[in-house]
Amino acid sequence: MNSKTNATVSKPHDVTLATVGRRAIALTIDTGLVVGYAIMLTGLTGYLSGYTPFGVAGAFVRRPSVFLIVIASWFLYFFLSEWLAGQTLGKLCCGIHVQTRAGERPGFWAAAWRNLFRVVDAFPFVWPYLVGTIVAYNSKHVSRVGDMVARTEVVVKHSAFTLEPAPRDTANAGS
Repeated sequence: MNSKTNATVSKPHDVTLATVGRRAIALTIDTGLVVGYAIMLTGLTGYLSGYTPFGVAGAFVRRPSVFLIVIASWFLYFFLSEWLAGQTLGKLCCGIHVQTRAGERPGFWAAAWRNLFRVVDAFPFVWPYLVGTIVAYNSKHVSRVGDMVARTEVVVKHSAFTLEPAPRDTANAGS
């Protein structure tokens, strides 16, 4: 079955591929985190440079180094999270993670290639991730360009345990 709602691919390890929608929610959470960090960073940088806190947006124009730091932070957040843990905080919240097609956590180069190609996936920047969304929706493995280059996939993380209510002790219920 490979519908975009619940794609399961037959492989040595059966996996449920994450949907485009679930991936978009994870990206939205991650973007909020990175943008929040960027606002704090530019505010601090602007403050230390003598600009008022209300000139935070102007820090990108006045200090191109701030823009480069924010872009580097964006890349490092995704790269390090996916290389070291197989998921970002947004993916963790959505119950999905990145793995190689062999079912392993992505290595250094897979995580690097996957995230370097975010520039292609995010195009056009006026409608972010339009290319990545179209490519993922139409691919067999629900893969964006970065996934195809790195040979990775985003899958639903199946927990090793389930949360179930504890059984009731009916023998001592009246005491």
